[in-house]
Amino acid sequence: MRRLPDLWLTGAKVLRDGALEPAEQGIATGRLGQPQPGAAEVDLAGCLILPGIVDLHGPTPFPLRAARDLDSVLAALDRRAARGGVTTGHLVQHWGWTTGWNGHDGACNLMQAVARRRAGALTDLRVKPCVEIRLAAMAAPLLSAMDLFNLRYAVLTDSLEPLMALHRRQPQEFEQRAKGLGLTAAELLARMAAAFAGAGAVPASLRALAGGFDMAGVRFGSSGDPDAETRELHAMMGARIAEFPGSRRAAMAAPPVGDGVVLSARRIAAGDPEEARLMQDLLRAGGRVALASQGDPAALVAAAFRLADQGLCSLATGWGALSTIPAALLGLHDRGRIASGLRADLVIVDAATRRIAAVICDGRLVHARPEWRSRFRPRPATRFAAQ
Repeated sequence: MRRLPDLWLTGAKVLRDGALEPAEQGIATGRLGQPQPGAAEVDLAGCLILPGIVDLHGPTPFPLRAARDLDSVLAALDRRAARGGVTTGHLVQHWGWTTGWNGHDGACNLMQAVARRRAGALTDLRVKPCVEIRLAAMAAPLLSAMDLFNLRYAVLTDSLEPLMALHRRQPQEFEQRAKGLGLTAAELLARMAAAFAGAGAVPASLRALAGGFDMAGVRFGSSGDPDAETRELHAMMGARIAEFPGSRRAAMAAPPVGDGVVLSARRIAAGDPEEARLMQDLLRAGGRVALASQGDPAALVAAAFRLADQGLCSLATGWGALSTIPAALLGLHDRGRIASGLRADLVIVDAATRRIAAVICDGRLVHARPEWRSRFRPRPATRFAAQ
């Protein structure tokens, strides 16, 4: 897909430096900045021009059963992300102690498929390994795969304790979970027992894995920390992002040490008062809060507007949780903001309907609603021709 020609986007309000104000925005050779003299204009009257969304936790392409399905599945997920305003997204891939798509081979197949279609993708779609802490001793193949496919974000997770609780309380649901993994309940229990058996080696293995991440320049976090003590332990190892904390105490342990927190846009968009209040409290504590889709890109824009409507934060702050903060947490300094020289990653929202009118990723028009597409048939400029 070709990049847009040099353009001026006019007539809209632009989110810059934490404020929405009427302004023009230029695009030049796929970057934000001053176009060549005589560049065409695109009239976006009635719109908001916002930074492209950086989604730290997107969909999980599991369950897939054959590599031949991957390309079509990834293409569909890519289109869905673009429609939701996501310009940088992360597919969730478990690096677990089961086999198949949750194991080493499945993870590598997904990484290969994403790399294979990168040149033709609409969005910057990446893979985020969710690494079972009891597999930390197998760091070498994980680090090798992440280096080979240039992956720069991972999270640590522990699914064994929740699975064991599920087995005790809801055996039928546990059986269905095992079936979804291609196992019987007995086989899943046996694998869990084997994973539990190596618990004594986990702390040392985690420290070694964290050291490998640091050497490779990988940003990493921890998912579902149950309490403040666990969050603090992971932070000491270098996991500076608390993803979907399992308790309020775990979440509130992050701001004092400058760690980021990832909350659920899906829950906020659905009206969950606890998630919204937690975000407000984290912001009051000076926390760096990002909102992630959890596989529902449409929830991202809805969450930002809902927070603003409820007076929990400004639209600029809410949108920053979709763009500026997650980009900063990952060290992606070329995106997440509207500033000269950065990637032209933009979400254009119809202010009246709050629907996404168009999405520009790396200077390419990757999505536009039919009623807005005609506006991207540029007309000659007059005001800027002499500049």
